[in-house]
Amino acid sequence: MKGCLDIAQCNKTTDVDFPTGTNTTWYKMTKTCCNTDLCNAATPLANTHTLTIAISSLATLLLTKSLM
Repeated sequence: MKGCLDIAQCNKTTDVDFPTGTNTTWYKMTKTCCNTDLCNAATPLANTHTLTIAISSLATLLLTKSLM
């Protein structure tokens, strides 16, 4: 989750129910805090994914040219 959290609530486990209604499921949720902006952001894709897409695109281009 992105957003501001009270420092007193950092690294504490709380009970949360989803959805709030007649049929609810209880979860234990721990929210951790960090000192930098967007420190929980996802890691970037590795360069191997870019290489795989480039090779696949080149192979598709070569195969379609050879079939024409």
